[in-house]
Amino acid sequence: MKMSQSDHFFAPGMTRIGEGAFFGCENLESVTIPDSVTGIGAEAFFGCKNLKSVTITDGVTSIDYRAFSECSSLTSINIPNSVTSIGEGAFKSCEKLESVTIPDGVTSIGVATFYDCGLRNMIIPNSIKSIGEDAFSSCNNLSSITLADGLISIEKKAFRNCNNLSYITIPDSVESIGYGAFEKSTELIMSDRLKKSLNFEHDIENSPYFWDIDTDDPWDW
Repeated sequence: MKMSQSDHFFAPGMTRIGEGAFFGCENLESVTIPDSVTGIGAEAFFGCKNLKSVTITDGVTSIDYRAFSECSSLTSINIPNSVTSIGEGAFKSCEKLESVTIPDGVTSIGVATFYDCGLRNMIIPNSIKSIGEDAFSSCNNLSSITLADGLISIEKKAFRNCNNLSYITIPDSVESIGYGAFEKSTELIMSDRLKKSLNFEHDIENSPYFWDIDTDDPWDW
């Protein structure tokens, strides 16, 4: 039997959806998080393979580690402005998730947060200071991403294997880029000042930011 939100009971006034609460619930198709909830626990909806839509009401502040990982049918999720923290691997392998809006209160995109997602375009708000390791790796449909001024670091392999990402403009605020950050992905566009500060003055394509440093999938958890 396919289940929607109406088939589930969230206790009145509950403030948190616990760790693994709906882990592997393959009949779940849609869910609305009650407005009393402030946190979604680790792996709360992990592996809900038929979950198509999620509505998160304003009031939720944290989405924890792998909360929606492996939700391979998920096409729609809203992240309200109240959210300030998104955990590692939160949306890993959500293959049909084509767009997500990151709230202005979030300051970092963690390790493998959107690894192997179906994202087509992405706008990173100026509140984001760091993009973690493998954050967007293997997002093969990603063709456009906008990085706002304010971003400081792009960690290793952050955009590895984004095969349709033809170019990316790096804002002047960036101070560090990890090895293999753009492996097999894209052309970089940046100011002369930034090229100099990052030692990009000469052969950009042969710089360590494009090196193949690891061919294994480190997030096959």
